[in-house]
Amino acid sequence: MFASIIFLVMFLVFVFNVLGRNTTYTESNLDLHEQRGNTLGNIANCGYVAGKGDWVYYRTLLSVNKPSIEVFGRENITNGKKEMLSDDIVGNINVLDQWIFFTSMDFYTYKTTLYRMNLDGGNKQKLSDDDCDFVNVVGGYIYYVNYSDGFTIYRIGLDGKNRQKLNEERSWCINVVDDLIYYLSGDDVYKMGIDGKNKTKIFSEDIGYMIIEQDWIYYFTGDIGKLYKVTLNGTNKTLLTDEVTNNFNISGNYIYYGVKSNEASYIYRIDLDGRNKVKIAEGDVGSIVGDWIYTFEDYEEYQVPVRIKIDGTSKEMLHLE
Repeated sequence: MFASIIFLVMFLVFVFNVLGRNTTYTESNLDLHEQRGNTLGNIANCGYVAGKGDWVYYRTLLSVNKPSIEVFGRENITNGKKEMLSDDIVGNINVLDQWIFFTSMDFYTYKTTLYRMNLDGGNKQKLSDDDCDFVNVVGGYIYYVNYSDGFTIYRIGLDGKNRQKLNEERSWCINVVDDLIYYLSGDDVYKMGIDGKNKTKIFSEDIGYMIIEQDWIYYFTGDIGKLYKVTLNGTNKTLLTDEVTNNFNISGNYIYYGVKSNEASYIYRIDLDGRNKVKIAEGDVGSIVGDWIYTFEDYEEYQVPVRIKIDGTSKEMLHLE
């Protein structure tokens, strides 16, 4: 009898410790649909930068003395170590598990082809011959707009296999969220399943590009550049700023957006509801990783990559040497 009681107590302790405790969610045990290689805001801004752990992966100058030569590099944000990964002109960077997914632009044709490689730059593999953009690496698939096939939406496996066409209409600015793909087509915003089924028009408006954050679609209008948000079903349209903006991104609880003023551009920050406007710095909005905004600026006759502290206190040109 005593042995039975001891067994029962030990069993209950096991159940409590294993099943009843709070689960620590890591990249390895998150649901596949919640794993993504970059933020939607960064992909909407060309995906020149992505972060994973202590590393930031970015398009950078090879040397500060050679502003015409851009390469693909990474930097350890803890110790400052920098490494060249390849000589590709990269965009659409996604980092998931032990792979970097990216597009490489042909300097002469401007075609952007999809590749993957190891985190240290080894084992580079071409995944598709399509001309790809707006690359979302989510769960077990890569979703992209295929310029080679009339700007339609495709997906392929992480190894480049099982290529599928998902729609027929001209599309851009795809946002893959949960089991849905939100995208722009003409003056309409659509959503469909990640398998291309159950296409639904959400609302109509001339939109420059959009970013989905939580339960809202944030966008600026293509005609006058004002920044708005609507719910995922297209209701409760809310004006966030009536300034003319040319780009924006979202990080944490803030929207960062760019405004042209005479010959200069300035970065501003507002809350997600449009309040508490703060001027950050001179420059343009781009990708955001950690405490930095990564963008480009004029230098001599070139456009060079730089990063601006998210509070505007400092700016650095990106270079490996």
